[in-house]
Amino acid sequence: MTKQNIIFKAKGSEILRFCEMADVVTQDILIEMTKYGMTFRAVDPSHVAMLEVSLGKITGKQKTTKFGIQVRDLKESAEKSEDITIAWNKKGDLIVIKADKWETEVRPLDATTMQSPTFPEINKLSEKTVFTTIDDMKLGCDRLSKLGDLCNLHLGDSLTGIVMGTVSKRTFDFSNKQDKRVHRTNLKKKTKSMYSLTYLGALSKKLKQKNTLTRTLNPPVSFTVKKDNYPLCVRGSEGRMTWTYFLAPRIEDGGVR
Repeated sequence: MTKQNIIFKAKGSEILRFCEMADVVTQDILIEMTKYGMTFRAVDPSHVAMLEVSLGKITGKQKTTKFGIQVRDLKESAEKSEDITIAWNKKGDLIVIKADKWETEVRPLDATTMQSPTFPEINKLSEKTVFTTIDDMKLGCDRLSKLGDLCNLHLGDSLTGIVMGTVSKRTFDFSNKQDKRVHRTNLKKKTKSMYSLTYLGALSKKLKQKNTLTRTLNPPVSFTVKKDNYPLCVRGSEGRMTWTYFLAPRIEDGGVR
């Protein structure tokens, strides 16, 4: 493996978290390498949820390239490994994943058949944003899903989830009252949209209540909605890794309650 073939270096724990997040939506990802780091965008098989995860570079020159790979190939190499190096072989037809004491050669997936999805338009500086914590996100998804799957999210000065059962109703306040950041908004009224807790819960289960990359306890998560019946945008970060998750609304007869 020659130096010029190396396209990315990272800690094993970072690559592992990168892969664990990918598991939320897919098993095959198209990775784009730039001078800033590596990123993938993917959509789940039902085209209900989209996810972007980026991992910033550590050091050295970053080679710009693109390749498709199965998540498990990266994950298996990252598990119990201190450092990971990703490179092309000399012929440029195989991806070489080098861990502490072993290396794996993988034939990349056909990138021409893999498309990065286009994200809905969200301007994080102007749309309504409310912050929660991973603890509250996990707890809210768990408690609300016990009554039903469809959750009405009301986003205004706070973020409230409402689930209607056959004979009962459950409400959960996701807002982090301790977060002093201003809820930036150009909207004069709250937004109301319905989302599936199956998909939101799948994301929350992958989030770490203790940030393993920075050792931060219960890191914040932001929720942004542009308008009624518009995709929900959830954002967070772990060390050099950032992620953005979009969830399509469920629109039914009678609208959102």
